[in-house]
Amino acid sequence: MMHVCLRPMGRSENDLSDLTRNSKDGSHEILINKIGTHLKNISSQDARNFNNNIGQLKKLRRKADYENSQVDLDISSNSIFLSKATLLILKKCL
Repeated sequence: MMHVCLRPMGRSENDLSDLTRNSKDGSHEILINKIGTHLKNISSQDARNFNNNIGQLKKLRRKADYENSQVDLDISSNSIFLSKATLLILKKCL
């Protein structure tokens, strides 16, 4: 997936590795930020939606992985909805 997102932005996996090596952030965070910046140049609305969706997905993932709580059908369905909406933005803009 990484190369699918990087190539349209004129970046390579080596570029991402270099950015990661010189940062305290991980590759996922750097890639998300680069995609957000790229989207902002194409469509500010899509960039806002992408950032909002990613933020919600991160929160849901943390809850599922690190909290002692049950992930019910509503949470799962919301995650799927957000993932599909994010994928549509990526397909449209990258």
